[in-house]
Amino acid sequence: MVRIDIHTLKPGVHEFDLAPAASDLEVDEEQFRDISVHVRLEISRKNIMAMLTTRASARLECDRTLVEYTQDITGSFGVLFAPPETIENLETEHEGDDIRPLHATDEYIDLTDVTRDTLLLSVPLRKLAPGAENAEIPTTFGEPDETEIDPRWAELARIRDQMNEDNP
Repeated sequence: MVRIDIHTLKPGVHEFDLAPAASDLEVDEEQFRDISVHVRLEISRKNIMAMLTTRASARLECDRTLVEYTQDITGSFGVLFAPPETIENLETEHEGDDIRPLHATDEYIDLTDVTRDTLLLSVPLRKLAPGAENAEIPTTFGEPDETEIDPRWAELARIRDQMNEDNP
């Protein structure tokens, strides 16, 4: 879990560097390694704006060559925590923004799902291993064996050969 204790924080800007395990974010440990999260909190009297920057080393499979490779990924996302009674007004003003409820009694904010989503959305849609753009991609496999003809096609092959002889 990625939680930040907020009950002791005073209004202003606070920054945190976290290193959650893949299991904390419920992502594949084999796919994501060296996860780090930089969180910048801007705390006002009633609201908390959290800006996250995630970084990780991701094991990916190239879409072109099917070779596994490792790539560093980075993503950013912001979420606003506000009192439930003001969320409706804020949602109309900031349509499309992520706004979560913040109760006066809350002692921490949970950023686990926001961090996981930011990390997963950082994976490129088109995964290309280094050098894959220039790699030769085979389009035929094996050599056709002309000497052996399937007996089911032997009669058609004989007709084809006869037509070729008749029409040079």
